[in-house]
Amino acid sequence: MAIRKGSVVRVDLDPPADGEGGEPKQRPAVVLVVDADETSCTVVAVSTKLDIGDSSYFVQMPYSRNRSSSSGNSKSGLYEKCVAKCYWYDRVLIANCDEIGFIPTKKLVEILTLVRQHENTV
Repeated sequence: MAIRKGSVVRVDLDPPADGEGGEPKQRPAVVLVVDADETSCTVVAVSTKLDIGDSSYFVQMPYSRNRSSSSGNSKSGLYEKCVAKCYWYDRVLIANCDEIGFIPTKKLVEILTLVRQHENTV
């Protein structure tokens, strides 16, 4: 399956400057834009740390604790309560991404809206 806008991927990302800290590590992220040459994409990080960072830029992600379910929220590939942190985005190589699922268009629009709002405040 090709990585596309709305895909949920696992990719190495540096930690944000919001106090989440730590070293770069592989984590889930949502693909926002795939570049025209299809070699890189822009992603927003997904985190289970709900108490760190500016929650006005958080979007609740669909998830399911039932890893074997093929219905409902498990289509995202996420299995814990988590949020997209819409100020924590980066451009990554598609070759470094492993697709684990996808999110509904409505969630993607919500994320893109908050990313744009954050960009306007920086």
